[in-house]
Amino acid sequence: MPRFYVRYLLLTLFIFSGYFVKGQSPDLVLKVADELFENKDYYGSIQFYEKAMEIDSNNAEVLYKYARNLSLTNQHEKSSRYYQKALILDGSTEFPMAAYYLAESYRSSGDYRKARRYYNQALRPFRSDRNSYWYQRIDQNKDAASWASKNDDKRVYEPTNLTQKVNTTFSEYAPTIHNKNLYYSGMIADSAVENGIIKDKQFYSRIYWKSLTSNEKAKELLFVKDLEKQFHKLHLANPAFYEDDIYFSVCDSNFKCKIWKGQLIDNKVSNAFELNKNINHPTSNNTQANPVKIDNELYLFFSSDRNGGEGELDIYVAKVASFGFDQALNLGPSVNSLGNEITPFYDAGSQTLFFSSDWHFGYGGYDIFLSKGKPMNFEQAENIGFGINTSSNDYYFKVFNPTALLTSNRKEGNVDSKNDCCNDLYELSYKLDSIETNEDQLTEEIVNIDVLNGFLPMELFFHNDEPNPNSRKKETDKNYIDLALAYQNLKAEYLSSYVQSVSRKERVIAENDLEQFFKDHLQNGIRKLERFTPLLLKELQKGSKVELAVRGFASSLSESSYNLNLTSRRIESLINYFNQAENGAFSPYLNGSASNGGKLTFNKIPYGEYAVAKIIDEADKITAVYSPQAATERKIELIAVSNSNISSSLSTKDAAKIEFNTNSYELGKLNSEKVISRFFKVSNTGKGELKLYNISSNCECVNLDYPLKINEGEEGKILIDIDAENLLGDVNIELIVVSNTNPNLNRLNIRFEVE
Repeated sequence: MPRFYVRYLLLTLFIFSGYFVKGQSPDLVLKVADELFENKDYYGSIQFYEKAMEIDSNNAEVLYKYARNLSLTNQHEKSSRYYQKALILDGSTEFPMAAYYLAESYRSSGDYRKARRYYNQALRPFRSDRNSYWYQRIDQNKDAASWASKNDDKRVYEPTNLTQKVNTTFSEYAPTIHNKNLYYSGMIADSAVENGIIKDKQFYSRIYWKSLTSNEKAKELLFVKDLEKQFHKLHLANPAFYEDDIYFSVCDSNFKCKIWKGQLIDNKVSNAFELNKNINHPTSNNTQANPVKIDNELYLFFSSDRNGGEGELDIYVAKVASFGFDQALNLGPSVNSLGNEITPFYDAGSQTLFFSSDWHFGYGGYDIFLSKGKPMNFEQAENIGFGINTSSNDYYFKVFNPTALLTSNRKEGNVDSKNDCCNDLYELSYKLDSIETNEDQLTEEIVNIDVLNGFLPMELFFHNDEPNPNSRKKETDKNYIDLALAYQNLKAEYLSSYVQSVSRKERVIAENDLEQFFKDHLQNGIRKLERFTPLLLKELQKGSKVELAVRGFASSLSESSYNLNLTSRRIESLINYFNQAENGAFSPYLNGSASNGGKLTFNKIPYGEYAVAKIIDEADKITAVYSPQAATERKIELIAVSNSNISSSLSTKDAAKIEFNTNSYELGKLNSEKVISRFFKVSNTGKGELKLYNISSNCECVNLDYPLKINEGEEGKILIDIDAENLLGDVNIELIVVSNTNPNLNRLNIRFEVE
């Protein structure tokens, strides 16, 4: 039973419930339920879906929609039963995402074994495009379920509910502490009567505060009259403080938010205004501000879904300027992902960023992660651990030594343990140690190389036979960015040429595949390169000797000698890009004339052979040039960054060392295995921490799971699943393992023949 219903809904149920149950078709009740669902009244619509099930409990549509509502109201154990029944009745025909949502329900209820089984089933429709968002989303969650099953027994922290202080049977979130007061957001119905009915159809989040030195009840934060009037039908949330300034989110009824700043005097807000467009980017959702002073400069961390990010909601940071805040910078792939990253909190003393994500390896829903470093220089995100995180949603983690606060809708410890619909506030003992300011320069360099490798592997794509078509030269004067921008302008040509060449039935899929290629592949590579470039320059300006490893691929239609020259030209176009980037600032590092001794070199990895020959009819020039399959083959991959200063400074006894149980497998002939599973054992036989930055593969058929870090004297496994369903003939799977060792590239092979 949900915690609250609006009065009009209860009235509607009373009028129609008897009519619907008397043998009527579920169509009418479904119509009402769907309308409520579209209006995001999930607690209202769920009642009508239950009525529809009383009429026909074997209707796949009713079961699916009821399960969907249960999921959206966080009743995951219950939703899994109905998703499974809908999947059995429907067989994924009308509801192709049912297997995915069933897997999500199992994962969110902590049943990771069953979740992985249904993630595998959900992947099948997307195997033709392994770079698509949904393939990556499902595959990521499958791997996360495997990770969670191995890490859900290591409970270190036991957060406790703030039951006696602030939590109610409604929803509280976004806690923070300022001047011995607790501030938080609450979606609380002040007009609720004893039986839980809310008089108003809509109600809004407000900011509340409670003194930590008295037993007085929490009070709503007041605003001066003109602001109260302006915010009358808007949500106010996410309070954060810097000195006497309060930052908060102002959101409309669709929860699209902007960040405001005001002055807090005697718990009343005045002089509030909307922050400039560098923060509140037009047409974007901008929320959850966290102001913090770093090295005597004020920075603002926040979440935004503006264009050009890594995925959906990303975390950005902007530095204060005379006109407000300077341009906001995306924190990059070490923090952000294809999913959502939200609720940032930065502790300057320990140089630790806390945030929540629904993408990185977690236990389900949103998990809390931490990343060490400073703005634009963060290490790869790590899960903060089980106990703080659960299979429910966990977010808004903030540290106030020696205490931390968070928000969660977990059942465990919830005010109403029978229902995890709503958020509560939790506290726990948690202490961060400050980092000394006189850090060793070598440590800083290693961290920056870690950040640069966090952008990799980086795929950069080319139009057919570019640059310099029909040439057998290895050199070119073309600049990659110029080629890529020209490639973007060919999107209409690709759509008109390829889409018209396929059957009418396949056109919608073909159009979506090409749209996805230009957005998620070509444009994403350009964005990554443009973010990577200034960070690389910063490293060179410290006098570092940096080597970039680049691997080239080309369409398999042409002979190997031609492709070798073509991929050489493509790598050369990337070098030309760096030579001209940042107004020529890279030139002295490329030609060896930099006064600080810094140098940029390239490790050109020979032409990358694909695992198997791709069969594209050369006579069909349209397919060979314009198909999504052909487009994804024409690329170079920037796979590794290494710093020879660090390599030469670290003695053998101080460095991590990587060893494998074997470098290759010869499997012989295979004829029935749809999925080939093998592993390479990897050991750290040196000193210090071994880091695996990334592993590059020459086949989209490969799924990998590997540890990011291995302590000295310990070992881990690189787990490999090869989807052999579409492989034929001699297959050579080549993996390049990128690590913080010397050398930093190691090749592994798996060879077999498919009859």
